[in-house]
Amino acid sequence: MARIILVFILLVYITGCSKDQGQMTAKQEQQIQQIGEEASQALLKNLKQHLMESLNSGDATEAVEFCAAQAMSLTEEVQESLTPGVQIKRTSFNFRNPNNAPDKHEKAALSYFDSLQSHGQALPEYFIEPIPDIAEYRYYKPIMVAEMCLQCHGDPAKMQLPVKDAILANYPGDLAFGYQPGDFRGLVRVSIPAELIMR
Repeated sequence: MARIILVFILLVYITGCSKDQGQMTAKQEQQIQQIGEEASQALLKNLKQHLMESLNSGDATEAVEFCAAQAMSLTEEVQESLTPGVQIKRTSFNFRNPNNAPDKHEKAALSYFDSLQSHGQALPEYFIEPIPDIAEYRYYKPIMVAEMCLQCHGDPAKMQLPVKDAILANYPGDLAFGYQPGDFRGLVRVSIPAELIMR
């Protein structure tokens, strides 16, 4: 029964979002997509570059320490390079850092992507959601799990003990584990003030 109710809620959400998206002009969607994609790619590229440097050292514990010490500051660094008013964030249901916990709109977007994957459907490259009550658009880009991610986000039973210890020390309430390659991991959310989007 609970599963039926959840599916119904997701269908209502998806239908509602489709109607909202239909109210955007093609020009508006193109602007939002361009801003959102540039911002999300800048963040993902920045984080991946630094993570690869840590992982290439041969010690995955350095990647854990990097994320704990610098991931948020690197996100802020990318944030400062964006157009004033544009905000960026990584979020997931299974977050490692509590600062990345989703708000209500992000939870709905995460549920949308989760539902698509659980039903065997290909995920879209992005999703746009208008948020009228705060006069902004949100651009969501899915983050997928790659093979290299499993060193820190895979099966805990297969992780090196120093890596598990580092995760426990830095993230006592960690939820970001148990993934397989190709799993939906979470989202990059880019918030764009409506005033920046021309009709």
